[in-house]
Amino acid sequence: MKRFITFTMALALCVMAQAQQTRWIDRIQPGMICEFLLISTIVTFIFLLIILFTVFYFRYKNRKARYQLMEKALSTGQPLPESLVEERKTKGAHTKGIKQTFTGIGLFVFLSMLTEVEIGSIGLLIMFMGIGQWIVDRKAEREEKEAKKKEQESQETPENQ
Repeated sequence: MKRFITFTMALALCVMAQAQQTRWIDRIQPGMICEFLLISTIVTFIFLLIILFTVFYFRYKNRKARYQLMEKALSTGQPLPESLVEERKTKGAHTKGIKQTFTGIGLFVFLSMLTEVEIGSIGLLIMFMGIGQWIVDRKAEREEKEAKKKEQESQETPENQ
């Protein structure tokens, strides 16, 4: 939370610096700068809360509709398809690794621009952890596919004999 407020204040200061270059800042009284920083922080925080609320609301709404559909199917005696019963799962470590890689790249660029490259290297650490997750997941997927393929071949062989 502290970092979020610091980022918002830094963003507001950048806007103020730009305003000073265009000379409309000269008309702003000194007490208004604190008010501007406070209001920009509050507005940014409220905007993030609205986004989170929207995401969770629609997730809840979709899950509720799916459960109602399952309830109707069960009450009429129809079997439930596997895709409806199974909870939606993310792609696993593959997706997580890609997200973490790009988050690390973004952090590296952002922190390097704000501070020194040494602090920005934290983003590189996160990026390489994401690349590692992605590689491990790809290898696990390949091994799983090979195991399924061998299992199918072993099941087909006794039937032909």
